[in-house]
Amino acid sequence: MMFCQLKNCVNFQTVSPYPWNEESLNILWGGDLHTVENIHAWKGITSGLWDAVAVGSDSNVHIFFSHQNKAPISIQIPLVCFHSIHIFECRD
Repeated sequence: MMFCQLKNCVNFQTVSPYPWNEESLNILWGGDLHTVENIHAWKGITSGLWDAVAVGSDSNVHIFFSHQNKAPISIQIPLVCFHSIHIFECRD
């Protein structure tokens, strides 16, 4: 798949649909964020991104919307060479 804007074309390498819905807050982060205060904000996030598809290239993540008439979002990411996989655990 190719995405071209003017003369800048990139090859997409990874595609991922938006995986969450309103009920996901019950299981994400062990359910710790499923509070009365967060439910309204979470519903706003999921209702705005329900049709989002993230597509990764070498140096960007592009977010497209399959049904809503929204412009794509492009986020530049740092180039990283992976020679091994590291999993980090964040703690307060």
